[in-house]
Amino acid sequence: MPIACKFILSLIICLWMSPAKAQRAWDIEEQDFVMMRLKGEEIGKMDFSQYTYRIRLVDYFTSIDTLGEEARKYEVNAVWGTDTLLCYFNKPCIFSTLMRNQKRVNGVQVESKVAPYATFDAAITDMGEEEITELVDSLYRRRSKHDLLVYAPQTCLSYAWECMFRTHGVDPEPICFNRSMYPVLAQGEAMLNIFCLPGETYEARQKVIGKVALPEKSVLIFRNKKGDLLHAAFYMNGRVYSKNGQMHYSIYDHISLLLDLYGRWGKYKSDAAYPEVMCAYTMTVYTLNKTIFNIN
Repeated sequence: MPIACKFILSLIICLWMSPAKAQRAWDIEEQDFVMMRLKGEEIGKMDFSQYTYRIRLVDYFTSIDTLGEEARKYEVNAVWGTDTLLCYFNKPCIFSTLMRNQKRVNGVQVESKVAPYATFDAAITDMGEEEITELVDSLYRRRSKHDLLVYAPQTCLSYAWECMFRTHGVDPEPICFNRSMYPVLAQGEAMLNIFCLPGETYEARQKVIGKVALPEKSVLIFRNKKGDLLHAAFYMNGRVYSKNGQMHYSIYDHISLLLDLYGRWGKYKSDAAYPEVMCAYTMTVYTLNKTIFNIN
């Protein structure tokens, strides 16, 4: 056998027997599930890359106090005078159980540091510490297959506020961002009254709101018959930006789609159980209180 052929054969054998060859293929999935998509609905979070910030929201709170830390999240109180907003912030890296092939396995969830900051799940069963560290580092640098962020644990009020603040040049982190949640929506009412100016309240049906010229960069608050805050969304340039709890981010071409989803008289709520609690009867329009931030 020629010397060159022997060399190539030896190289192939070495590569075959090397540790890199023995490394398993990582089981990675992007959190981008979509439960339902409506006609006229675009999937994804608003792109904030065009905005710059000269104001920080945290500077306008009396204090930001960390109350506790759990395996998955931080618990924080954002205090303004006598008012308090309880916030949960998911950690960017969480070790938990995942579903794979209808079985629970050990896994890790990591939020990428690369825009649009998608979260990736990966199974880590039977992995050693060194391989897990390598995997997590790769997930921090992993790119999403989507241009816009499809899913994050952010709640509706957090997202609506984030849109309002960012489009006015106010940096809302860490009060409002991909991983912030408000477990007590009633506390959000106090924050609405501090940072926003209330406008008109309308019956949550298309034949009423369809005739209204909504103000630009406004937060839309939907309330049930008892007056409890049910959902929040953001309106700008004729489009509505919405995020429902554990569902995907949505952009609607017309507010009628949102009224169909949440309004008492919408096509998806007409036969809802407990409509007085589960359906929106009114919608109130809020705009940013620019005086607080000295914005023209």
